[in-house]
Amino acid sequence: MRVFLKKRIKITGENNLIDSPKNKRNELLKYATVRIKGNNNHLKIGSPNFLRDTEIRIYGDNNTIIMPDGCFGKVKIEIKSSDCTVIVGDKSGFMGTEIQLWEKGSRVVIGNDCMIAKNTKIYCTDFHAIYHLSEKTPYNQGKEIIVGNHVWLGEGVALTKNTHLTDNIIVGINSTVTKDLTTPYAIYAGNPATLKKTDINWHSESYDLSIKSI
Repeated sequence: MRVFLKKRIKITGENNLIDSPKNKRNELLKYATVRIKGNNNHLKIGSPNFLRDTEIRIYGDNNTIIMPDGCFGKVKIEIKSSDCTVIVGDKSGFMGTEIQLWEKGSRVVIGNDCMIAKNTKIYCTDFHAIYHLSEKTPYNQGKEIIVGNHVWLGEGVALTKNTHLTDNIIVGINSTVTKDLTTPYAIYAGNPATLKKTDINWHSESYDLSIKSI
């Protein structure tokens, strides 16, 4: 069955659901691009939302994307498999982020109060298989990426598959995260990202405003 909700939202398949309130402050339904080709996919997007520049593409079955009321920013989510999950926490936003899941059963979970800058990439896949020649076993399945609460990813940061970021950290500009970041209240940077400084926290307001509260 082919259903066209509007020019920007096109769905092909059975039992697909976009669960998002139809009100004046739902920018996803007004402006975003959504393409679904498969069965039993579920988008649960709260409203009001500020997802004017968002793009969601799903090619597969039984996938789920959950974003809360108040979610905002510019994000591209692409799923090219089945049984995948993307969950975004409260008060988290994107300034230009690409999220990719190409492995069956993989997931990306982003915690509450996260600030994710432009040109950031969250890739829960290598896009192609790496395997042992004689054993014929794959090495590089993408299973999950977990981002904790109150995490700031600077411009150009890349998160690679199977990495976990603890709460209350900053990842510096153009860093690549290839291993778990486990020390909270810290700055990480580099390629690959390593611990640079501890006893650090951050605030979403500008310096002039936040310094008054400190």
